[in-house]
Amino acid sequence: MKKKIVFIAFIFLCSSLVGMSSYAKYAELVGKRAEIHGPYCWDTLGVALTQEHFALMRSALETGDKKLFLEVLECYNILRIEKKTKVFVVYTETIARRAQVVILTGIYRGMSGWIPLEWLDGNNKPSSFRDS
Repeated sequence: MKKKIVFIAFIFLCSSLVGMSSYAKYAELVGKRAEIHGPYCWDTLGVALTQEHFALMRSALETGDKKLFLEVLECYNILRIEKKTKVFVVYTETIARRAQVVILTGIYRGMSGWIPLEWLDGNNKPSSFRDS
């Protein structure tokens, strides 16, 4: 019985560490420039100015309904941006799955807000530029 409990505790600990390592890539982006990569083939994305509006945006995203997502962008305090907008990552929250960013390009340059962590995927890859 004691071995079974130790084994279960070991499995639980290992699974927790695996889950945490998947978010470690986002923590590495804090204090760095990044590019926003949104879901699917959507060109219009959003940066929520408040955490409350981020929650609304996240809920609309989780439905997968592009029309609903665009309605949320129009009706709430959310900046509409394009994919590949350059940002500076200020802070990441793994539990809430969000990142606070400052926009570096476009008409909202200098403004800050919240985006889903997943939109930062692809920013940890080594550069594909080669020296000539």
